[in-house]
Amino acid sequence: MKKIFKITLILLFLNISYSHALEKRVTGYADDGVEAWFTFAYSSSDVFSLSFAGSGDAAGVWITKGDLLDPNNTLCLLLKDDPNRKLHNLIKTKFMTKYGFGGTIKVDPNNTMSIVKGEISNTVLYYFLRAAQDSKSTNEYLQNINCN
Repeated sequence: MKKIFKITLILLFLNISYSHALEKRVTGYADDGVEAWFTFAYSSSDVFSLSFAGSGDAAGVWITKGDLLDPNNTLCLLLKDDPNRKLHNLIKTKFMTKYGFGGTIKVDPNNTMSIVKGEISNTVLYYFLRAAQDSKSTNEYLQNINCN
């Protein structure tokens, strides 16, 4: 009986894991170890772009209004080496507790600009994309990730 329960539980988990629908609101992305960014559209007039840099002078998460990463349209900048550890705390206390240790989100392979097509798997992108999915607008998204 225990074996049947375990097998059923595993099959249920696999079914839920692979049943996620294609995220059509991601209108552009790259996720291949070299580039890590996505553009998310709640509507044609409510679009933001997010870029993640793991190293460099401005390592961290940068969010801009619109479908281009334009410094003049910056909505939020969460630096990796911020002494207040805002990005670190967001990932540790909010994202990891709500979304686990990461995963993948299927997206339209035609919208890619990288070698890897069809899914976003970078852990940081995954967390921020899941938060975007849980929000109804860019303003709500920014509030949900403590960027207000």
